[in-house]
Amino acid sequence: MRTMADDKTAESGDAQRAVIGVSGAEARDFLNGLLTNSTLGADPDRLSFAALLTPQGKILHTMFVGAAPDGGVYLDAAADGADDLIRRLSMYKLRRKVGVEDLRGQMAIALGDAAGEAGAPDPRHPGLPARAFVQGSEQADWAGYDSARLALGIPEQGRDYGAEEVFPHDVNLDLLAGVDMKKGCFVGQEVVSRMHRKGGVRKRMCRIGFDGAAPAYGAKITDESGADLGTVRSTADGIGLALARIDRLADAQGAITADGIGLTITPP
Repeated sequence: MRTMADDKTAESGDAQRAVIGVSGAEARDFLNGLLTNSTLGADPDRLSFAALLTPQGKILHTMFVGAAPDGGVYLDAAADGADDLIRRLSMYKLRRKVGVEDLRGQMAIALGDAAGEAGAPDPRHPGLPARAFVQGSEQADWAGYDSARLALGIPEQGRDYGAEEVFPHDVNLDLLAGVDMKKGCFVGQEVVSRMHRKGGVRKRMCRIGFDGAAPAYGAKITDESGADLGTVRSTADGIGLALARIDRLADAQGAITADGIGLTITPP
């Protein structure tokens, strides 16, 4: 598996995900005004997938949102960005009756069979394992999870793109139940709404296929004329993802390659 991550997390045994608690009478309304998806109807049996954006519409953090027993919510976010996410949420809450708590060391994420009866479906695709907020340490087969999501063409922040690098449409959040265009305001909404209404999406995260050795993460994808068609992202076992210029694919001339390796590109 080649990703933008260096796999130190997996090798060290440290958790890849962090649980953040947002509590208080105004918790759900507070998050609803910030995130790309509604948090008002958070339910113990259902997760939502959402992002916190910059005012310019680029993704800062993606996360899963689930109901907490106290009426607030739990956030399932990438561990390597958790400190920044907590800082930003604390900055936004001002004097609102909201608490933001780092629950690492107390709660963790379980995937698939380890999630048990507490597991809720991954809202992005039914082929992905269920997820659950659990007491104690993380219980997840991340290698198996990565293989499953790559086979389904589903990108992951920290594995396929970084903070402030892409817009939601670039990484298919609008196709993966990650953006609710009808819920009302959220940070960066004007930019996202404009792209959605005007069809100004030039890039998409696409599934790729190849034979033999994998192209390097970040390898430039070109056609025989040298046209820039995007860059390779995560790869494993003959499949992977690429951030591709979908507006140029139809006009590509001849073979499409990266690092001299022939690719097939399948838009979402």
